Amino acid sequence: MAKDYPQSTTIICPAAQAPLRGSYLFSYRERVRLLRHCFQKELAERMVKLALLERRMPKPNYTLITLREIEKRCGVKPIVVLGADQAQRLRLWYQFETLIQEFSFVIFARGHVPELLPQLHCRFIADFCEPVSATEIREKLVPLPPPERWQAALQEFSNSKNPQPTK
Repeated sequence: MAKDYPQSTTIICPAAQAPLRGSYLFSYRERVRLLRHCFQKELAERMVKLALLERRMPKPNYTLITLREIEKRCGVKPIVVLGADQAQRLRLWYQFETLIQEFSFVIFARGHVPELLPQLHCRFIADFCEPVSATEIREKLVPLPPPERWQAALQEFSNSKNPQPTK
């Protein structure tokens, strides 16, 4: 992202309560801790900002409302970064027609081109081959009891940031 958007700052904004997700593996506080751990270098170098504004917003909160708030506070229109799996679910999001009219997207895929909304303004990155998927990580963590889940999550994120070379 930094290479393609050199003048930009990546803002990570964990959802305090995502309307389409029934339950969470981690509390909001634990997710913030995990993000601080995973992005400690980028946070220290100011390449990434961790926005906690959803914590103070009414619940449930919606991406459209959060993006408008970020735009109001920062003075620039944010670009939404999604994996292809979430992009395919945009029709389920709150006021998705307005969302895709007001904001642009960068969508990362892994080898296959998903069916996307024709009116979606996006940059599609089809050759994304980094071994990280939040969906896959969640699936691995679900069966673990909470104490083990935390350590496993840290290990998964460390592995995804420092992939082992294939032989």
